[in-house]
Amino acid sequence: MASAVQPQPLSNVPSNSKRSSLLLKKLSAMSYSLPPSLHPLFSSLPPQVTSLVETLFNDLVTTTEAYEGLVEREEAMGDELRRAQASVFPLRKENTSLVRENNQLHLEMIKAEDEAGKRLVQGG
Repeated sequence: MASAVQPQPLSNVPSNSKRSSLLLKKLSAMSYSLPPSLHPLFSSLPPQVTSLVETLFNDLVTTTEAYEGLVEREEAMGDELRRAQASVFPLRKENTSLVRENNQLHLEMIKAEDEAGKRLVQGG
């Protein structure tokens, strides 16, 4: 996922060492830290490399935020599913009872029709 890097006017572009320092702080805040002995090396990277690391870091932040949003959405959908299942359970139970009762009534109707038919045949 590549994010669009907006070119900044040259007067607003911080020096590479400031950009590197800020990037190190951001990385550290997300538990990505370099040993202090490597900080000077990181600060002396070419501006293109610093820009690449900034872009990758920004993509990481964007991806992390999107992931967190999806996790929240999944949790909400899971809660909604549990509520729906809880409301459906009594209906399924009632449906089973109604089907059983309907089958019983249907069977009684068939028997009543058979008995009525037999009486007609015997009586007539």
